[in-house]
Amino acid sequence: MIKKILIVLMMISSVATASSKIAELSRAPEIPFHPPAIKSVTLSNGMKCYLIEDKSLPIIQGHIYLKGGTIYEDGKKLGAGSVMANLLKEGGTANNDAAKIRVLLDENAIDAGFSISLETIEGSFASLSKDADMAMKLFFEMLFEPAFSEDSLKISKKRLIDSLNREKETAAPIAYKEFSKLVYGKDNPWGRHAEVSDIKKINRADVVEFYERFASPDRIILAMAGDFNKKDLIAKLEAFAKKYPKKVLPEVVTPGSDARDFPEEKVIKKKFTQSAINIGHLGGTRDDPNKFVLILLNDIYGGSGSFTDRLKEAVRVKSGLAYEIHSTYSFGPKDAPGLFQVHAKTRNKTVGKVIDLVQSELEKLVKEGATAAELKKAKDSLLNSFIFEYERPYELAAGVARFVYFGYPEDYIEISRRGIEKVTLKELNEAAEKYLHPDKLKIVVVGSK
Repeated sequence: MIKKILIVLMMISSVATASSKIAELSRAPEIPFHPPAIKSVTLSNGMKCYLIEDKSLPIIQGHIYLKGGTIYEDGKKLGAGSVMANLLKEGGTANNDAAKIRVLLDENAIDAGFSISLETIEGSFASLSKDADMAMKLFFEMLFEPAFSEDSLKISKKRLIDSLNREKETAAPIAYKEFSKLVYGKDNPWGRHAEVSDIKKINRADVVEFYERFASPDRIILAMAGDFNKKDLIAKLEAFAKKYPKKVLPEVVTPGSDARDFPEEKVIKKKFTQSAINIGHLGGTRDDPNKFVLILLNDIYGGSGSFTDRLKEAVRVKSGLAYEIHSTYSFGPKDAPGLFQVHAKTRNKTVGKVIDLVQSELEKLVKEGATAAELKKAKDSLLNSFIFEYERPYELAAGVARFVYFGYPEDYIEISRRGIEKVTLKELNEAAEKYLHPDKLKIVVVGSK
């Protein structure tokens, strides 16, 4: 336990040092940042690896991206992916039951876990560098030799059900879920969500079937950074590659969306003291040539994280109507665009005023455009954020791995930096007219009125 606390303290110290720079960086003029190029190493089993030596702390960290996600769940077995991801850690392995795995992780001060999102199955691990061999051994055993025990299955399902029930008592999670349903359709893979009734129906066979559709090393991208010798690490990873060869699996076909492109409203009545509001429409695709323009446009409108973007200035600072308000503009695959949405929390009686301001600020941005000063500030803020986001070797390795997972080139961080630098005010304001649609907004309100 003491070793595990030491690891956590080391990580917290590193993050705290970096986070203290955020405010300074967001105010400063652009600081040149050119991330080093990282080339992948592909193991004999097809696993692609991004490895960076970092001797600053006696720890190692790893992260994997495995092709898969909840959009690939069978519509009649929603929740199978979520249960599976939980059981990769909690369900034991062929060699060690769940209790033994917990003991081994604790005794060796190893943190390990798995998660699932719409398009990814992810896993991570960390340990002191002297325990790296054990950390990798246990992590790969959990990943490639899961037992999915029946006892652990019951516990996992109960936890997920409890989590879903808790979400029903909070406005924001409901608003986010209902908004995606409104945009994509409640039965579309991009908009649907597992309910308590779905989780109750999941059995071990469902979990195994979902796992076996995706779990092959050649569908994994691994990022690792820490106190190791790269040549020695590759040799150790290759030994695991021989133990876990790739499988012949059916191709993973990404589903499209049947999003509805017209204005729509939905009110979910709940007895909350505050209402949650989500407003927006379809976002963009990852191959859109205007991606960097849209990132900057969102930063100016409501995504900057500062008090000076237009939404926070109008709704929070000047009007005092919402403590929390921000916008996001996400990007999806070719046939399934992401979401442009504003999320806000306000008093029940001021919901209408907040919605009016969100719409009017969007209309103003579309009709009048942004200013040169706003563009410069957004550029400086985003370009400086690269330094914080990819300052540590682990974040850099994981960032490169993530971009490659989604189909971008290995130097996409540098491509992003150059792309943001090149955006002109003319491009920005033309994009506002083309991509933002105040007349097509979908609105979800979760609250008592």
